[in-house]
This record gives sequence, C-alpha cells and structure tokens, in this order.
Amino acid sequence: MKITLLLITLGIGTTILTGISYLRKGKKTTKSGLKKAIAINVVSILALFLMGLVPDIIIGDFDTVSPEILKEYEDMENCRIIRLCPEKDDTDTESAINLAIREGFREIDVLGATGSRFDHTYANMFLLKKAYLQNVTLTFYTGLSKIYLISGKKEYHPENFFGTYISFLQFDGNALGVTLSGFKYPLDNFDFDTTKTWRLGVSNEPVGTDAFVEVKSGCLLVVESLEDKKR
Repeated sequence: MKITLLLITLGIGTTILTGISYLRKGKKTTKSGLKKAIAINVVSILALFLMGLVPDIIIGDFDTVSPEILKEYEDMENCRIIRLCPEKDDTDTESAINLAIREGFREIDVLGATGSRFDHTYANMFLLKKAYLQNVTLTFYTGLSKIYLISGKKEYHPENFFGTYISFLQFDGNALGVTLSGFKYPLDNFDFDTTKTWRLGVSNEPVGTDAFVEVKSGCLLVVESLEDKKR
C-alpha cells in the first residue's frame, strides 16, 4: 500500500502558495488528511500551523529556530522532535526523506523543495534519483510546478495533468528510446543526449487526449507547470 508523506521545507510564502496549489489538486487532508507530516524548519512549522496542521515530526539542526518555539511543539502530544547535528553530510531535507523511507513510506510529496538558493534546489533534484533507485516515488511541488522522474512506460489522462505545460528533460545521463504521444510535440524512439538534444523536451503540451511516454533506457526529469498569470 502506498502512503503519502508530506515534507514542507522552505519559506512561509512559498510553502503556503504551494500548499494551496497542492490541496486544490485533490490531495486529501484531515485537516489535512495527510497520513503523516514532517516539518524541517521553523517557517515550515509556521506554515503547517497556518494551514491548520501540527506536524507529526519536526526534524533538523534547528540552528535558526528559537528554543521557545521548539518547546511549544515539544509539549504537544504526538509531535516528535528529532535533533540533527549542524555539521553533517546530509542536508535537513535529505535527512527527512531518509527518515520517511526508513519508516516505510513509498510515496513522498515534498512542498517547497525549490527556493531562493539555487545550490539547495540543485542538490534536491538529485534526491529524486536517490529515491527512484530505492523504488520510492518522490514528487516535488512548487507554487507552479510538479517535478518527478520517470522511466519505462507511463500513461497520462487529461484530468490528471497538473498544469498547462509539461517538460521532459534528461537527467543524470542520456535518456534513450524516448517516445511521446498525445502531446503537441511528439517523439518516436528519440535519444536525448547531453550535448545537442536536451532542449527539445522543454515546454511541451498535452493535446487533450490520453498521452503516453516511454523511456527505454535512463530516466527523464518531468516538470508539469501551471501557467504563470503574472507573465
């Protein structure tokens, strides 16, 4: 059985926007209906609170969290605090995902895995591959995008698309034998390589019918995007 774990990782504005987008896409909440919620830093704790949630677990080195805020959550029932050493090899986000996998979660949704620091965003992308290699479905939600990896065969149905656009990008090596059907720009047994053809998967669109993707070798980074009304 798949269980969804929610990680909220970044600043409060981004997280709230992401949370609203996430909930509008039909994700159940109990007050939030989530099977479990893990917070990673103080702003995510505040964001959960504003959405009517108390995290099941708060994990991090808490180098920027006031002791008073932590104490408030320590006194709550069913809210576990896990303190990490500030000097460590893993990021707080990676530590949280590792914890989720150890506890048996096979489907993990991360809200706010991208943000103002490109280095953290870039590092988080490789967590997708780490989870993929452990047969765990890891999905990142930003305010406007849904990001995940695919390999093999995948079917898409019109009612399940996250947004208007969908990009298929090679990730961590070449993606070979790629077929796209049911999209504005189809491909047939196409090879993405790191030197010439990587850009051809950017900003595709579903055409309103069932769609199909196949990757015979390697994997693709998929970014489904809502239309940005501000542009």
